[in-house]
Amino acid sequence: MNYLGKYNEIIALAKLHEPECVAGKSYYARKGLGPEGYHHHHIKPRCEGTDHSADNIVTLPIKEHAMAHWFYAKHYGGVHWSSVMAIIGCADREWVKGLSESEVESFAEIYAEAMRKRSDGMQGDGNHFYGKRHTVSALQKMKDMTEYQFFHLDGSTFIGTREAFEKHTGIAARLVCGIILGQKKRSHGWFTSNGNPKGQTQKEDMKDVWRNRQKVVTLYHKDGDVWAGYPVDAPINYSNLARTKNSHVGGWFESIEDRDGYAQRRAAMAKLAAESRGDISGNNNPMAGSDRRKDIPISVYNKAGETFVGSSKDFADAQGFSTSQYGAFIKIMRGKKKVNGAVIKSYKGWYPA
Repeated sequence: MNYLGKYNEIIALAKLHEPECVAGKSYYARKGLGPEGYHHHHIKPRCEGTDHSADNIVTLPIKEHAMAHWFYAKHYGGVHWSSVMAIIGCADREWVKGLSESEVESFAEIYAEAMRKRSDGMQGDGNHFYGKRHTVSALQKMKDMTEYQFFHLDGSTFIGTREAFEKHTGIAARLVCGIILGQKKRSHGWFTSNGNPKGQTQKEDMKDVWRNRQKVVTLYHKDGDVWAGYPVDAPINYSNLARTKNSHVGGWFESIEDRDGYAQRRAAMAKLAAESRGDISGNNNPMAGSDRRKDIPISVYNKAGETFVGSSKDFADAQGFSTSQYGAFIKIMRGKKKVNGAVIKSYKGWYPA
């Protein structure tokens, strides 16, 4: 069956026989107009990105409106079945898909009759809003012309209505409502005194949570300074000090005994090293016999054709070698430098002659 053809047929006939009061008008211009029992229908559904212009609107009797949605859904499927489900009043999509045209037509007639009866029941006294007026406070809430004061974490402020604030910041209405009511502490850096009286960032809020869980501690610095407070506010990462075997972090200790004991241990170690070393140029110097201290005659060349014959220290000074680089250079010249078992034969492009 050509469901799209049937849909277009309904639309074409409706366009030819539209009531004069609605013909040629946009969707919103038709609101409240037209005979009883008619609906204003978007020819191309809004979910397809269409607008409310007159070319895309047709006024249909209720029964034809239901049938039109069914034909359209039968052809295109997908989200368009939701409209059919809403009209028929069924939450089972697969059941709606399985209906025949005659069954849908019967449901459409029932739906049209129910809508007519509902409309009749809402006339006059049947309307629960009949004769009632909104209170001044209710109107004020709907218009919400109250001026609020908004603060930003960067120090700026804004005073104005909710609508003006939305235009000023571009923040969604639901988020603005949340910070006004205090349900949300901040949004895009903006807050009110109702939801965020301290004007704190999210990080500061988390610190408050930790302060409620922690006990005050005292830290002692090697320079003599003393700090007391919650670990979350400590001048160092306190967990590195409390949860590890570190005796100190950044010069801070957990107790005076740790601080003084550490200083005494360092002094003793320095004294012992000095005593064992003796004269820095003597045999007791642990570095005296290392390759970093040796000065040997060398003969080297590079691929550019340059050569050098003479003192290794003179060569190192000319090349700008550091102490560690000099040691590596001497080991290579003597054939003692290995990597993964292989002897390294050159250093920075220089080879022993």
